[in-house]
Amino acid sequence: MCGIAGYCGACGVADTTEKERAGRLEALLAGIVHRGPDDAGITCAHNVAIGMRRLSIIDLAGGHQPMLSGDGRYALVFNGEIYNFRELRSELAEAGYSFATDSDSEVLLKGYMAWGRGVLDRLDGMFAFAVHDRHAGTVFLARDHLGIKPLYYIHLGGVFAFCSEPAPLLELPQVRRRLDHDALAAFLSFKYVPAPDTFIKDIKKLAAGHTLEYSPRGDMLRTERYWQLQGREGSSDAGELAERLTRAVDSQMVSDVPLGVFLSGGIDSGLLTWAAAGQGGEHFTGGYTVAFDETGRKKGLCAGGSFDESRLAALSAAHLGVPLSSTTLASPAQATLDDWIRRFQEPFANTSIPANFLLCQWVARHVKVALNGSGADELFGGYDRYYAVHPPAALRALHCAAPLLRRVADMLPVGGGKNSLVHRARRYLAGCALAPAQKHAGSIRLFTDTQLAAIAPGVVPATFVQDAFAGAPQGSLLYKATWTDMQTMLPDDYLTLVDRTSMAASLEVRVPFLARDFVQYAFSLPPAAKIAGWKKKTALRALAAKHLPEDIARQPKMGFESPVGRWFRDGLGEALCRQLAQSPLQNIISVRGVQALAQSHSAGQVDAAKPLLALYTLVRWMDMYRVEL
Repeated sequence: MCGIAGYCGACGVADTTEKERAGRLEALLAGIVHRGPDDAGITCAHNVAIGMRRLSIIDLAGGHQPMLSGDGRYALVFNGEIYNFRELRSELAEAGYSFATDSDSEVLLKGYMAWGRGVLDRLDGMFAFAVHDRHAGTVFLARDHLGIKPLYYIHLGGVFAFCSEPAPLLELPQVRRRLDHDALAAFLSFKYVPAPDTFIKDIKKLAAGHTLEYSPRGDMLRTERYWQLQGREGSSDAGELAERLTRAVDSQMVSDVPLGVFLSGGIDSGLLTWAAAGQGGEHFTGGYTVAFDETGRKKGLCAGGSFDESRLAALSAAHLGVPLSSTTLASPAQATLDDWIRRFQEPFANTSIPANFLLCQWVARHVKVALNGSGADELFGGYDRYYAVHPPAALRALHCAAPLLRRVADMLPVGGGKNSLVHRARRYLAGCALAPAQKHAGSIRLFTDTQLAAIAPGVVPATFVQDAFAGAPQGSLLYKATWTDMQTMLPDDYLTLVDRTSMAASLEVRVPFLARDFVQYAFSLPPAAKIAGWKKKTALRALAAKHLPEDIARQPKMGFESPVGRWFRDGLGEALCRQLAQSPLQNIISVRGVQALAQSHSAGQVDAAKPLLALYTLVRWMDMYRVEL
């Protein structure tokens, strides 16, 4: 695991001498030291400089990068882990390749030498890597199948540069700090920006399952998709779930450093812990959880308050007989929100980001690798939003009365809890009369059409979610909805959260539910293995009922959120309006409209925690990074 970067100048372009390229590369790497505090390296040749910052996980002594082939033709920098590298190493050894290290980096390099871009079809892992072919004069980049590891790049004025994070690219002289208005529309519509766009017009991100090839000789850039999630719905057997999950977890426990599991009160992390405990291994240290001190606040279902699942995590750990390390942290605080915005490097509306920063910082004190349950909700229908296209019979029966019920719901207060039934009812009822693609899009909208028209009257709502749904493979509406989320929201929102919050703490997080073979298997399960009536994640819950405490198997999804809604009732709403009034964004976003939204939120009339967080982080991010309209 590490951070990678490169700076390439087209042949004949001024201001790109080898010394200048090396200097630009060093500056990029300096911006991602947190991703790899253990080691660093660069190499420069033929108008191309590539480098890395390393977090040592496998072959601590022998995995130095950049890694060069014996003949000097190829140079590799690689971020991630290849879980099946030992099997590939054996295959390559039989083909006559020799190895000087025990690292997955060397296997990746020699796999590329043997099979070219065909190596991607053989990889099981999370990765973003670059190979400089010094004979052909090309730079080849690839991002893993599901988009677990990020890769950002620019191609401007004869210069191509890439980096694991976007902020260092902003410092390059070629980059104009201009807001991408299409990206802004996407963000205000669905709270994230889909690849290849970013908030900065000059910076792009390589999409999941894609490759990029750059030729300095002709200043040519080409991107291609190499993998697409496919699968015939109903072709998988839910009876194989335990074996498949155990295999996925086992493959991702390869490590030469201590490894643990993020253990919450849910079934996803509980099942990961069950599978990990069964595999054991000298480096497995158990589960890790945190409680947030909400002294003086009303207690929720879990001991410690509505943002605390530590009691349930302790139940799982005791039941499975694994060690549990826990601590109580100060509840995520509004005062440090600006620091999280700076470290995240992009605006966000995900209310779990502050808590995840704190969790990762604490876990990193104990281990260098942790398993995480990301992807399970998309694969197994774990979100309430999937009821929009796959409703229980009781909800379907309400459709004829939806207009009347919607008027009633609009008159009720939403309250201050994080799972307001009124808020969810309003969202569901609003979509009852819509076509399936619009129903799914509406279930994840950041702003309703009415809200967006009031706060940003000139912004045209984005349609990329509806477009993805329309292009999904044939299958049930649930199949299409989960496919859409796997293509867009998962890599561009949730996995960005996992990578950014963990790597800020120099912690490697692995996601066994997103092992490529497991994804293909789970995606092809029948709808009844995902949602049956009101029960979500039915196949996972059935497995949890066999191996986890009853309280865990029956526990509804809680999420790992921060008390953002409270912050905006306690004064952050007023701060947002003051700062917006001094921001260039006031030319796009109505201060009066935001004031009305913040006041409605404070009065309990609407739950606008995510929309207000999105606006606050957008305003502050533009100021911090000096972004212009």
